Amino acid sequence: MHIAIEGMDGSGKTSTAQKVAEILGFDFIEKPLHLITDSNNHFENYMNVISNVNKMDPDFRARFYGLGNYLASKKAKKIDIVTDRHLVSNYYWNCVDDEHYFNMLVNECGVPDITFVLKVSADERKRRIAKRNLNDPDLRRNVFDDSCYEKMKSFLEIYHMNYVFIDADNKNLNEVVQEIVEVIKDNNTLTNSDNV
Repeated sequence: MHIAIEGMDGSGKTSTAQKVAEILGFDFIEKPLHLITDSNNHFENYMNVISNVNKMDPDFRARFYGLGNYLASKKAKKIDIVTDRHLVSNYYWNCVDDEHYFNMLVNECGVPDITFVLKVSADERKRRIAKRNLNDPDLRRNVFDDSCYEKMKSFLEIYHMNYVFIDADNKNLNEVVQEIVEVIKDNNTLTNSDNV
């Protein structure tokens, strides 16, 4: 089974994905390409690579992160995984007008069994990031806009993905994780849903 946890920076994706994986006994995958650039859970080589990749044009970035999407999807055919970001994030950040590439990528990877999008307001995300690190470069980027969720939802709908938007604005980590685990355990809820 492949569970993807999506959302904007500051939404709690990584902590949520780690905890869900731990509770379910699944493997947690944060940066799939790290598996071929580093070892022993260090990200030094990978972080050096992406600092350069993120300066490239969106088509190049889409293909780079697409390789990570592909590796995660191949891993999910062998074991149960929870990924911190997957296809939705790649599309959100890197699709400008090359829909053809994303058609091919989804065809190659397939889609996660279910995708959870953690929905947190721009103001709350900014507050969380500042609390975590006042020098975080995201605080200087133009990433605090609530319209991001419409682009994510449009991608999920286009590719008929099972998804649930979780309003995580006023919930702590354990509350968000509990909601996700309950949805996963109740197979009847594996259908599109804007808010839980």
